[in-house]
Amino acid sequence: MGRKEEIKQKLSSFNLKSLCLNDDDFYFKSIAEKTKTTGRAIGVIIQGFDEKKPDGIAITEDGIEWHASMLSSLVSINGKKTAKPGKISYKDLAHYKCSYEEGGLSKGGGGVLETLQGLVDEIELNRNDLTDTNLKIAFSFDLSKFDTPDKETAQEQILKLFELLTQVETVDGIIPDEKRLDYLEAFIPEEDTNPVMRLIQNWINVDTGFSAYKHYFAKYAKKSSWAFSYKNDLLTIVASIFTLLYRKVYIAGSVFVALIIIVSSVIPGIGGTLVALLIMAIQSMINPYIIYRHYVGVLKKCSSSKMTEEQTIETLRKKGGSNGYLALIAAVLLIIFTFDGLVQTIWNAL
Repeated sequence: MGRKEEIKQKLSSFNLKSLCLNDDDFYFKSIAEKTKTTGRAIGVIIQGFDEKKPDGIAITEDGIEWHASMLSSLVSINGKKTAKPGKISYKDLAHYKCSYEEGGLSKGGGGVLETLQGLVDEIELNRNDLTDTNLKIAFSFDLSKFDTPDKETAQEQILKLFELLTQVETVDGIIPDEKRLDYLEAFIPEEDTNPVMRLIQNWINVDTGFSAYKHYFAKYAKKSSWAFSYKNDLLTIVASIFTLLYRKVYIAGSVFVALIIIVSSVIPGIGGTLVALLIMAIQSMINPYIIYRHYVGVLKKCSSSKMTEEQTIETLRKKGGSNGYLALIAAVLLIIFTFDGLVQTIWNAL
């Protein structure tokens, strides 16, 4: 039995109306034509209910493919709707784990897709490692239009369907340490319970959590080089002064804070303020890479010391995590210094 026939046989075991394996069916033809998989499609997963132009995912011998456009997209990558067609091979799908989320696009409320198509459900594919920057891919659809009246059964079926697709091939080779997601989770815990950071994030939009660093670290691990982390929000740029101290990169963090204080002292008036802001802006762009290099450095020491996997994870937990109290102390000292300098400037002007 060939691979195509084997995949189709496994798919035929699903009693799911949103899965169509009949190449003469209207939905099958429409989706295959839209995704340009005509002649190659084994089956299609229907996503959007539109009798004229149905949307869906084509299942082929090589992987899955989808269509997307600026006006109508049922696929999001890393939390953003994509306006480009895409595909994932079975080899890449093997790197993902599946989860089911009820209320996908409807969470935002009032969106075009929600209004026109009533999309309320989502399958999320979360990558198990940092070998690619597409860390989370979500497919939205409406089970109520296409599936059995027993919605719970439909949810279980659609999840099992995607799990099957992620198991067509297996992951080959050893994942390098810096690309292992479990190591990153130990270094930057997904649930950061630092009370200082929770307080700061209530009024400053600065993301120092696991999701943000997972995306940055995937970029660095893939390119083996650094990339800009551009921010255009002034409060975020200013708050970035303390993110290195917060993430326990003490030497680099202290150097930047000291440099800003020195510049503000040496250059009088508005000039010193502008130069300090420039340093902050540059720092905000390179901070994630500095933290990444710190992460890689810890891993290299663990490797050179021939630590076991358990010992490496424990070391990453100790060297990583967060120190919100030190970041807060540095912030208070800088505010006091800046306020004192401002008072002295006004006093001298008088």
